[in-house]
Amino acid sequence: MAVGFFNPEGIFASLVGTSVGEVQTTNHSTSQQRAQAVDKYGDEKSSTLYGGQDSITETFKIYQESGTFSVANIVPGTVQDGYHVDNLTVTYTPTDYPEVSISAHKHTDLATGVSSHGTTHRKATASLTLPAGFGACGIAALVGVSDASIAVSGATYTLGITHEDATDCGGAYLASENRDAVETLNVNFVGIAGITELDGWDMTASSEDRSNTSVETSSYTFEKHNETAQAGNGGGGNNG
Repeated sequence: MAVGFFNPEGIFASLVGTSVGEVQTTNHSTSQQRAQAVDKYGDEKSSTLYGGQDSITETFKIYQESGTFSVANIVPGTVQDGYHVDNLTVTYTPTDYPEVSISAHKHTDLATGVSSHGTTHRKATASLTLPAGFGACGIAALVGVSDASIAVSGATYTLGITHEDATDCGGAYLASENRDAVETLNVNFVGIAGITELDGWDMTASSEDRSNTSVETSSYTFEKHNETAQAGNGGGGNNG
């Protein structure tokens, strides 16, 4: 088999939309849990593998030059080809276009008659409209900073969900469902932005740093919990 180049083959590309962004990397990893029984001397007598899982992380570069872009189709709770989207991260830097990272998992050890995440799950809801375009300037408006002398030096937006898996009598995947969607926004500045609140969010951390050898900087982290969107009959039952 020939060595391949330049073929990330992202399974979430259709959800991101090629008119907005394009897949950059696709990373797969597999894992299994191992149970053992030992004899009276502490040596292993028998073992078995269970709980097989395939995890995937894909990154996309949002090359749209201006305006905003939507993550509505790739929010946590979305299921594509058996993979459940666990979290979504959007990263901004002053010297690049926004990057979207999607992490998901798929069960390979399945109860009889069950497919991985085969029923409709509750989904997270993103409350922010995210800016497109080169750099991180669009983030300032999200947190209410209008002073042109204060520059965003980087930002990270994360959307996650609490995902609960249930197993059958032999440890194989049986069913799952979601609750408690969580958004986190961290914004770093060159200069002291002096942010004290963000409407509807909790400020969980802040720092404002001054030094005699470097520029002033500040950083603020916000968190918001949302109800999950009810969809279908959830992820329970024998359909997994």
